[in-house]
Amino acid sequence: MNDDLSQSDVHQALRNQLTAVLTDLKDTLQAYVVCLFVYDAYTESFHLPIGLGLRDPDSFNDPKMRPRGDRGVAKLVLQNSYLIIDKLDDRPELYAAFAHREHIRSMVGMACIFKESIVGILQRFQHQRVT
Repeated sequence: MNDDLSQSDVHQALRNQLTAVLTDLKDTLQAYVVCLFVYDAYTESFHLPIGLGLRDPDSFNDPKMRPRGDRGVAKLVLQNSYLIIDKLDDRPELYAAFAHREHIRSMVGMACIFKESIVGILQRFQHQRVT
């Protein structure tokens, strides 16, 4: 790593690169909303939230609103590597404030894996049922 770059510079460069990839993926998948979080297995926490197509980006970017690995969709994705929910409102334990705010009806979540370790989660959300 270049010693002239601060940690915030590195984070911003990574955010820019991931946003470009996520933008292409959103278009390819014809997704209403796509979200990506980098996962730190050591602290069991999520960082560097990137969300495209959001109605309420301020809430999404609030550190208090990030997923936790011990509950909800993030827990299921981390345990199973992927998750498909056709009718999110039929799963009250997962139908969180985020889904309500964003008018989400279905979702696909998957773990991002690098060298056999989960390094993030990617979620695709739709207004209608997953097809």
